[in-house]
Amino acid sequence: MGEFKKHIVKKTDYWFFKKTDDRYDYYFVRSMTDGIDKPNWFIGYENSFGSVSSVGGPITEGKQKELENEFQIELKK
Repeated sequence: MGEFKKHIVKKTDYWFFKKTDDRYDYYFVRSMTDGIDKPNWFIGYENSFGSVSSVGGPITEGKQKELENEFQIELKK
């Protein structure tokens, strides 16, 4: 059996914030990983394993800030 080079265990929380559009079941997803202070935003979906998969490329810094602002407003409602 091969030798393990590295084993990383981190807890990550995911929020499916809002759909990207009406044609697909893709969402803007907010993720927060223990030990990291900044949220990460990406486009993704819930896969057949009940986990989260990303699609497409990275979201621009400006769009991430916009999404985070909207997310924080929704939390306060």
